[in-house]
Amino acid sequence: SDAPLEAAWKALQHDLALCQHLPDTCRDRLLEFKRQHPAKAQAVAEMIGRLPSPFDGFQREKLHGKQVHATWPEEVVGVLGTPRPAWLGRGPQAVAVTADGRWIATAGEDRAVRLWDATAPSVPYRIDVSTWGRVNKVAISSDGRRLAAAGDDGLVRLYDRERRELVQTLPRHKSPVTALAFHPSEPILATGGLDGVVRLWEVDEHRWRTELPGAGRVVSLTWSSDGAFVFWGGDDHEVRWASAAGRVSPEWGFPVGAPVTSLALHPDGRHVVCAGGDGSVRICTFDGSRLRDSTRFQAHRRAVYHAAIAPDGHTLVTTGDDLKLVVWSIRGGAPRQAWDLPHAPTALAYAPDSRHLLVAGGGVVLIFRIETPTTIARGR
Repeated sequence: SDAPLEAAWKALQHDLALCQHLPDTCRDRLLEFKRQHPAKAQAVAEMIGRLPSPFDGFQREKLHGKQVHATWPEEVVGVLGTPRPAWLGRGPQAVAVTADGRWIATAGEDRAVRLWDATAPSVPYRIDVSTWGRVNKVAISSDGRRLAAAGDDGLVRLYDRERRELVQTLPRHKSPVTALAFHPSEPILATGGLDGVVRLWEVDEHRWRTELPGAGRVVSLTWSSDGAFVFWGGDDHEVRWASAAGRVSPEWGFPVGAPVTSLALHPDGRHVVCAGGDGSVRICTFDGSRLRDSTRFQAHRRAVYHAAIAPDGHTLVTTGDDLKLVVWSIRGGAPRQAWDLPHAPTALAYAPDSRHLLVAGGGVVLIFRIETPTTIARGR
């Protein structure tokens, strides 16, 4: 029965009403509740979205003139890093945010992870990564303690986020690691690479849990909101999934008809967004055993490389080769906002407040403040 969960949820709401003047305390209580009760992920995110956010401190008026590029949309309220010409390389390739919205991790071609304090983002901490290639992806555990960095050298390095020290190196991938995802509540990390393999690691136990049969190069990877399933996709034109214990059914595959360039799981646990190399986006339904195509729309003229669902589940954002950034309504797939980006996007993430968006590319991470107007606003 759901009665005990609903009773606990009502009790928490009552407690939070008494301490509204302590938003950090409220947020911590909500995040702990979500880790214990993942079925309430969407409701928790909606409440977090109503709290003051560390990202609210980003204000366009605070940006120095030299930081603001003439082509950036007016919704850009923050910039991490320094814009750079394309011939110097693309800069950040990855971005991740802690569940409380306080810390932002970026990484890329210079073999380093930078940790930015959202409340004082001028000078980040730098963690040097002893790899010969670039850092392709970063991920942060749900409790904020662990930071994972995936490299071209096939290794995944785990750091203590607070101490910024290397804790563990995960071997085994035979080619660049291109996908990373922490379990939403347990200390389990999923990794995927160009070797076509997905692995699950028990990071606190320093133990490899299981290897999942892959097919084609893995470029997208995510967990269901309850952590019961891990999903992945790549250039074999299929979405595949397995249980958290590593169980795979022969039926657990869904043909997409294009490279699966990005995956995002809705917090309701019943919908999966599949972005394709053909410019399409599919919102599929998942019943715990099968994936079914329910809504498909042509989102972009060229390949969609990044898709993310807001933590509160109301909006989806996509971007790709056509340099368009589009915010969609999950219900009905209608576009709400769209911008022309000044540079090729390399990574995308929602802030936990569902009101801010982080877009990497051109040497920087741009922070957008997302609203929900009825008309589509375009960058100038």
